[in-house]
Amino acid sequence: SHPLLTTFAFVTLLNGDQAQDAIRSLHHSTVRGRLINVTLQPTDSLLCVTNLPHTFTAQQFEELVRSYGNIERSFLVYSELTGQSKGYGFVEYMKKDSASRARSELLGRPLGDRSLMVQWMDVNQLSQEENLHSKCLCVDRLPLDLCDSEELTQLFSETYKPVFCQVSPSSSTLDTVQTPVLFFFLHFTLIFSVPPPLCNNLRKL
Repeated sequence: SHPLLTTFAFVTLLNGDQAQDAIRSLHHSTVRGRLINVTLQPTDSLLCVTNLPHTFTAQQFEELVRSYGNIERSFLVYSELTGQSKGYGFVEYMKKDSASRARSELLGRPLGDRSLMVQWMDVNQLSQEENLHSKCLCVDRLPLDLCDSEELTQLFSETYKPVFCQVSPSSSTLDTVQTPVLFFFLHFTLIFSVPPPLCNNLRKL
């Protein structure tokens, strides 16, 4: 074949597990003397649902997301150290309109004492396990007078210095009364489970 000609093919397998196995087996392998790349086809129906209760089970998560349409797969992410849920999961729908409906209806939905957060995801980010583990922490129910990003960054730098910190105002509705809420995001350079020193800093708030 011509050296500048790029050829590709689409292959549909039975499920996501088979697709992941195919990537692990064939990506960067050699076929007829040529190095091939195998990746998941981009999808516009993958969501990440965060701020789930840590006691939420995989079955409960599936029941939550299945009500919006047929799903290809859904799963929670667990800590490799503790085995406990990290409070977020992924769901891929068969159709984009199902994913759009799920995002619209789940975003901000109260679940226990939490409000769910939902965002679109690139399916290729799921091809490597380390990409499943977030480096970002969301801390909510802050005192209303604690809204200085620099102060919060300094507080958390006692344990692990974050590379980014943002305080965001929001509101929660309870009995038709709008209540101001503050929460902030911390982004770290390394993936880790929140250690006791960091938990102690959280309790100081």
